[in-house]
Amino acid sequence: MTRHSLSRHSRHGGWLKSWRISTREVKLYSYPLWQQMVHVVNHSSYHRGQVTILLRQLGAEAVSTDFLVYYDEKPKQVVLSPES
Repeated sequence: MTRHSLSRHSRHGGWLKSWRISTREVKLYSYPLWQQMVHVVNHSSYHRGQVTILLRQLGAEAVSTDFLVYYDEKPKQVVLSPES
């Protein structure tokens, strides 16, 4: 989903529209898009915590899993503007 389509969804009630998902048990559920997006962010935080704990148990120094720290520390990329 692109930034444009996310914007379009918010203007036209797409965040409230229910989207069907299926589980491994082949059960179908329906949740509004906004709830699914909250779940994705929350669930990824859970897994980042798991990775940190496993690294520490192995004696490794765990790095920050903060999303904004990631962007602050990664090398800046040069963005070329399209040629006219």
